[in-house]
Amino acid sequence: MLSTQILRVFAPGRRRDRQIRRAKNWWAEAQQDRAIDELLMHAKRSPRFRSRFESEAAALLMGDGKWSRAYALWISSTHALGKRKDDAAVKKAASWLLNAATCAYLSGNLAGSAIEMVCAAKLDPSLAQSAEFILLNARLRKLAWPEEAARALEDGARLYHADHALHYEAAELLITLGRFDAALYHASKAVELRPDDSPSRILMIRAKEQLVAAGHVI
Repeated sequence: MLSTQILRVFAPGRRRDRQIRRAKNWWAEAQQDRAIDELLMHAKRSPRFRSRFESEAAALLMGDGKWSRAYALWISSTHALGKRKDDAAVKKAASWLLNAATCAYLSGNLAGSAIEMVCAAKLDPSLAQSAEFILLNARLRKLAWPEEAARALEDGARLYHADHALHYEAAELLITLGRFDAALYHASKAVELRPDDSPSRILMIRAKEQLVAAGHVI
């Protein structure tokens, strides 16, 4: 009797995990539309697990550069968490909102990005110290306050020295500010972290060329 009750408790979660694995397999087999449709179908059929299915779909779309659709699903999955106030749910909601903010920025919705980023930090203040938050915050500030954004990127790159995006963005912004020595350092780190990344190599070459043009010996 007890074993039957235990199975009833855990069976829905196991079924959900199988459904998610199947959708991910379809995605890996280049059946992206089928994978997303399957996840969203289960989200509608299983309100209890809606946030999980939608967040899985959002993550797949975000990884594939479908920023607008991923943004909508990150927001929806956050709302689907409902009124849960436990620490795990709050941190998850904050993390998803930060993902939504990143997608909004990458789709050109800067105002939406700023709003979601502030909401994420309000839910979980510790998130403001994450590499993702530092990067997005600098991206949003660099047009109006480029020097401040550059400092944030450099500080972030020192704190998260293995984060490619922070080094790359720092190098790119520092070139525009004429700080070619610092730009070359961060561009070189970006290449070191991702040797096969062509944009990083091009950025490093640009920094070197600017240094030479300015009369520096490399």
